[in-house]
Amino acid sequence: MLIGGSPCTNWSCNKNHNAKVKKETKVNDGIGWTLFMQYVRALKEASPRYFLYENNYRIPDGIQREITRILNVEPILIDSALVSAQRRKRLYWTNIQNVGQPEDRGIFIKDVFIPDENLIRTDKRILESAVVTENYVKYDLMNKGHYSEPYRLYYLDGKMKTLPRCRTETKCNVLLNREDLSKYKIVSPVEAERYQTLPDNYTEGIPKTRRFEAIGNGWTVDIIVHILKSLPEEYFGERGMEVAAGERRKYQEIL
Repeated sequence: MLIGGSPCTNWSCNKNHNAKVKKETKVNDGIGWTLFMQYVRALKEASPRYFLYENNYRIPDGIQREITRILNVEPILIDSALVSAQRRKRLYWTNIQNVGQPEDRGIFIKDVFIPDENLIRTDKRILESAVVTENYVKYDLMNKGHYSEPYRLYYLDGKMKTLPRCRTETKCNVLLNREDLSKYKIVSPVEAERYQTLPDNYTEGIPKTRRFEAIGNGWTVDIIVHILKSLPEEYFGERGMEVAAGERRKYQEIL
């Protein structure tokens, strides 16, 4: 089995593209496509029985169609909000059969929230420009409009935005009380792990910034678990253990 993705930064609509670094929208053009073709190279060289490829659902339509043509399977759109406390829509291309949508577990920010007085912040200036929306409270401290992600406070009984790989501590703020819009809490590494359905302290042992980067760059684990559950039964139970043990012995001999 080959599972993986290729970095979507150059295709992303969320990247701050500028005159020097433009958004890549064409097939066979740019770093984004080059990185995808490395996955294709690995697919051809390894010739696995099964494969799984993932990318952002908002990559350009033309590129999405060409990926579909090359991999010869239709992508499956799954939102991590069904199994976690964050919204994270992703496309999954796989030749694993009969992959449907996971059941909605009804998990919200309050279910992964960890009280920590050291991470609570208060800023009365928020009250001067606060606007209440369906998913969060937004405000403007720079007089540039209500557009900045660091100036959003998400509700405990709602969902977090897609966990980012950088500046995570400024973009995942949680409003503690709807009656007091000036008080909020910033995210901890363990909460970030929970948004991605990782075990607590899975990334412990490396600098905090690197923990956030690793978590934000990763997949929502329980989505992958859901997809892999559609594999044939031979991958599970005693036979699956025998196959896995044989593969481990083979790799040990190579090493």
